[in-house]
Amino acid sequence: MGCLYFYVKNIDKNRLFIKQLEDIDREFNEDIIKEAVLDFILCEIEITHFITDTSGNYLTRTDFEDFEEKCEDSWNKIKRKFIHNKINTYGEEELNVIACKIYDAIMSDLRLEFLDCYGFNDNNKYIQNGTFLKLSDEPRIGWNPEWEKKYK
Repeated sequence: MGCLYFYVKNIDKNRLFIKQLEDIDREFNEDIIKEAVLDFILCEIEITHFITDTSGNYLTRTDFEDFEEKCEDSWNKIKRKFIHNKINTYGEEELNVIACKIYDAIMSDLRLEFLDCYGFNDNNKYIQNGTFLKLSDEPRIGWNPEWEKKYK
């Protein structure tokens, strides 16, 4: 745990995935960001472990890239679920509420499978959540409906 604590404590606070979460105005945002940083780091460690494992496991970088695409597709579906009007018709407070709903639907409620056979549960959901956070860091997705305007 000491090594992991080092990574969490020393992560660049200017990372875009952190900035996107800081921009959401909500209660307990500091706790949410701490959990997100942990999920982000654990996911990176796990993916690196899977890809560099020399014991004959079958997971490749391409498998994870396919999973990222699956995550993007799911994000698009969830985003459409909460955005019903043209984005420019929403006020800042409404956009913030939508950002909270999109984030919560993905990070708390969504359950995807990896390679259509490996599901995530409470013990390993950090892989799925970390993948979404990585996508928001690149940025290929965002929580606020105006994410492209703000972060690209």
